[in-house]
Amino acid sequence: MGRYQRFFLSFAFAIAVDPYRNYVYVAAANEPGTMYVYSALDESLITQFALSTPGPNPEAVEINFTTNKLYVTTLTGRLFVVDGDTFEVEAVIGEGVFPNPLNALAVNSLTNFIYIVSGGQFANEMNVVNGATNEIIGPFTEGLVNPSDVIVDERTNLVYVTNTEGGTVTVYDGNTLALVDTIVVNGSPNRVEIDPLFDELYVTNADGYVTVIDENTSEIIAEIPVADSGSNPVTIG
Repeated sequence: MGRYQRFFLSFAFAIAVDPYRNYVYVAAANEPGTMYVYSALDESLITQFALSTPGPNPEAVEINFTTNKLYVTTLTGRLFVVDGDTFEVEAVIGEGVFPNPLNALAVNSLTNFIYIVSGGQFANEMNVVNGATNEIIGPFTEGLVNPSDVIVDERTNLVYVTNTEGGTVTVYDGNTLALVDTIVVNGSPNRVEIDPLFDELYVTNADGYVTVIDENTSEIIAEIPVADSGSNPVTIG
């Protein structure tokens, strides 16, 4: 077996990596709603499981490293909670409560809170789930304009949300969910990632560039062209 190989899936839509157990979770959106678990050590398939029947289309996947629970949001407005040891679905949260679809989620493993954003034609809000009780807190709408991604910095417990139509990154207190800052990046920001070594945020923009933001000052450090305008760079890691 070669050191690197391709995993052939009909539609791999979302991915999450557990660096402690060396697991890679891949959501296959049209198989339907199937989750694959791979070993990051030898690239072998450990197992696969369906979220439910009929399977919903998974939209995002995140892990709580403290509780070893896997969280999967779907286009059908549901949050699936999966046991990381048995790979069994423990709970389905939000059916009939969350909007449709759930675009992105972030997990704070220290506080056991899960942050979910919904944007687009049918929604414009952020909800929070208490991982200990599965209670839904929210919705919160202040500052949101078609949110596309969310990330939480566990060191500061600040939550960052990119707003595609607003051209902004909004910042919230992870405890109170109060809006504490709005960073104007213009264009159409898509996804956001944190560099904890340098306290920087990296935000992809549909206008063909990546915005680098200083977390401490909320100032824009750089705008890096990565593609032609309109080419719509999306994911970053």
